[in-house]
Amino acid sequence: MIPTIVQIVIGIVALIVVDSLWLSTFGQYSLKMTEAIQGSPVVFNLLAAVVVYVALSYIVFQVHSVTEAALMGSAVYAVYDFTSFALLKKYELGVAIADTLWGGVLFASVYSILKYLKLN
Repeated sequence: MIPTIVQIVIGIVALIVVDSLWLSTFGQYSLKMTEAIQGSPVVFNLLAAVVVYVALSYIVFQVHSVTEAALMGSAVYAVYDFTSFALLKKYELGVAIADTLWGGVLFASVYSILKYLKLN
């Protein structure tokens, strides 16, 4: 399914709202780990964040069940996390596992919200 612009925007809002729960808690730990890896403070790149959330929103509209959403979210997050773990000496396995699981929770939650709103 190719989602409309309105669906993509609503998906982005749902992703940000749900993801803010993770980012405001566990995200602080990941932020410190990232600063330790790069040796400098993290600088937020708004354009990159927009691209990521547009892509994630599009992907959520491609699944057809909560289970599929959870698996897709975990797969998407696993690609990032385990690539980082493979390449970055100080990237922690626990972070990779926890964030991969969060991807599944995030996608399943957003899929459920979109289904409730009759958008998916």
